[in-house]
Amino acid sequence: MNNPITKWETPSRILYAENDDMTPLCIVRNFAQKFGCTLSVMKNGEHWFYTPQQLDYLRRWIKSAVENRR
Repeated sequence: MNNPITKWETPSRILYAENDDMTPLCIVRNFAQKFGCTLSVMKNGEHWFYTPQQLDYLRRWIKSAVENRR
């Protein structure tokens, strides 16, 4: 890796979809743990949020994240 992330100072939240077929959960979980990010996993979600149910979940997650900023 040419430019690895070594420091992440911005409080961050990650929404991961349980059925993401592009990025393994272990990669996301390791990143979140290493840099102190809050990780949420959407059951039955996919990498691309596109169904009405997924988009509704995404909207609620964003609203909650904004209301509960650190």
